[in-house]
Amino acid sequence: MKKIILLIAMIFLLISCSNNNYIKTGFSQNEKQELILFKDKIKNNLSENNLAYIKENTKDSYRNKYILEKLQNIDFTKLNIFVSEPSYTNEYPSSLLALNMNEDTYYFELFFIFDNQNKKWLIFDLKERG
Repeated sequence: MKKIILLIAMIFLLISCSNNNYIKTGFSQNEKQELILFKDKIKNNLSENNLAYIKENTKDSYRNKYILEKLQNIDFTKLNIFVSEPSYTNEYPSSLLALNMNEDTYYFELFFIFDNQNKKWLIFDLKERG
């Protein structure tokens, strides 16, 4: 009996902790077009060192805050920035971000999420690719 009660409590805990407002699959053509415009804005704002735009369009998390703090130390005006077209093969749409300076190129994968509440795209996660 204790196991059943514990199991039911765990199920309620997991259900109450999930946030399905952010998870969306199957995007409309309009949403895909907005994502293409959004990734272009990301590239332009990084090129101009405008990290305020990046901050306001990034999903709020401790990891993202840490990454944004580290980005403040980089002068993006001296870098060549490339952002690929979004790919919709994973749970979250993603783009490849390449930062090139002289002979060094650093690759990152940007993951996007559509915020249903505000009807806009956000940067969900950023992962370095080796």
